Amino acid sequence: DMLDPKRFRTAAAALTAAHTRPDGRIPRSWSTPLHGLKATLTALGVLADAPPARMSPSNRAAHWDQLAARGPQLVATLRRYLTQVAVSMRPGSVALIDTTLRHLALYLTDHHPNITGVSDIRRTHIEGFKTFLTTRVGYRGKPGPAKTTIGMRLGHLRSFFDRIIEW
Repeated sequence: DMLDPKRFRTAAAALTAAHTRPDGRIPRSWSTPLHGLKATLTALGVLADAPPARMSPSNRAAHWDQLAARGPQLVATLRRYLTQVAVSMRPGSVALIDTTLRHLALYLTDHHPNITGVSDIRRTHIEGFKTFLTTRVGYRGKPGPAKTTIGMRLGHLRSFFDRIIEW
């Protein structure tokens, strides 16, 4: 009647390992159907608890740790903010905001190492960050991000500044 989530995760991990490329990437031809299977089994009530959507290991924590070594106070504020929004937002939304804030921290630590905290950020830094965003690789290898992606990232920043000022 029910598929044990632990058995599903074990089987999915074994099959994913068999499909993983030497560079550590999982082809979409495998990850997409696996995600669809998981969603279908959950919707049908066969799988009691949906396993996490991401099948490959995330390196977010390691990236944050690297950024914290370069800007500890800045990164501490950004991560505290993420902890707070995680209370009331969906995990996917928090993950998108996480990416935006990591991009900001990367830009600031690379291009403005004198920025030690969020209170040091000025308009000129955000203008430079906007340009930095356009240099990032786009979705599925496109030369740059879509205008909507840039708009979304800037919206995340606006919400970030609005909320921390309010808080």
